[in-house]
Amino acid sequence: MARFERTEEAQQAFDALKKVLVEATSLAFPLPQEPCILDTDASDVAFGAVLSQKIDGVERPIAFFSRVMNSTQRIIARHAVSYWQSSPPFNTFDITFYVTSNSAYGSPQPEVASDV
Repeated sequence: MARFERTEEAQQAFDALKKVLVEATSLAFPLPQEPCILDTDASDVAFGAVLSQKIDGVERPIAFFSRVMNSTQRIIARHAVSYWQSSPPFNTFDITFYVTSNSAYGSPQPEVASDV
């Protein structure tokens, strides 16, 4: 078996990979005055979401969520997806969420604007 030798090229590649991984998973602080972007994804067994904002022109994550569904939730999700896909014109739509700080205590209040 060949022995591993750490070359300068290998070290540079490792450092570049480490930098990309650290930057990709670090959360940014939310900016209340900026709009949020919600990206979601789901499979037959799990679902997840990333809440992000454009900060200095770059989309940065501010929150992550993921969860594995139990067997009952998987059955319900399968039926909901088949119903949703067979019900035009509601099979595609865009929703924009705006978060404002206009409550008495300054906590964010969601406002939904649908572009259906």
